[in-house]
Amino acid sequence: MNINRVTRYILVSIILFSAVLPRGWAEDNTRQNELIQEMIQIVIENSPILQSQNKLIRESQNLPEPGPGFSIGGLNLDVGTGMWDADTNTFGFVPNVSFRIDFSFPSSSKVMNTLLLKKEKEGAKQDYQRFKEEIISDLLSSVCEILMLENQEASLLILKDYLEGQADLMERQVIAGVLKPDELWDLMERIIGIEVEIEDVKTQLHTKRLETALRLGGGEWAKLLEILGQLNE
Repeated sequence: MNINRVTRYILVSIILFSAVLPRGWAEDNTRQNELIQEMIQIVIENSPILQSQNKLIRESQNLPEPGPGFSIGGLNLDVGTGMWDADTNTFGFVPNVSFRIDFSFPSSSKVMNTLLLKKEKEGAKQDYQRFKEEIISDLLSSVCEILMLENQEASLLILKDYLEGQADLMERQVIAGVLKPDELWDLMERIIGIEVEIEDVKTQLHTKRLETALRLGGGEWAKLLEILGQLNE
């Protein structure tokens, strides 16, 4: 997966987030997108694995570049020899054409070292990219869980407010004698059950935010925790 695929994954995830969030979030999610990008930057900069891979990449870049496969050691061209004959006062030319090129081929050990060096440089970059994508995917998965829990909490609060309004109406009906108290009691029990469920979701939210911040935030876990609490504001 290259960086373009990571970007597409982030965009698709944001769209999925919008599908499970309240309408206001989907209508104006610019701030939430900025928060997500800020969180991604935090986890990338504070990941021990990525820091280690960055160090390895820098070290590999300082290594010498592989040499050529062969080299030309010498070049000699001789087309003939000129001679002066003192007896006849003439100049003669004796042809003698020769051509020589010296080639130097590397040893098998040098070839192997060159291949290993090239593979090490490429592998360090590929490992960094792979670890980066895994960390981003982990963060987005946790953010998605947090957003769904926040949406669940908001839905329960809306339902609780509605039922409490119904309870007020039923209480007046009980006082007026047009409704049995048992029906009001059943509704009150349901409201109490929803309140318990809301507290359970709040606990899950706190646990998930803290776990995500401590696991991915490194030295900036407190900042990451703060941002996780602002996603649905």
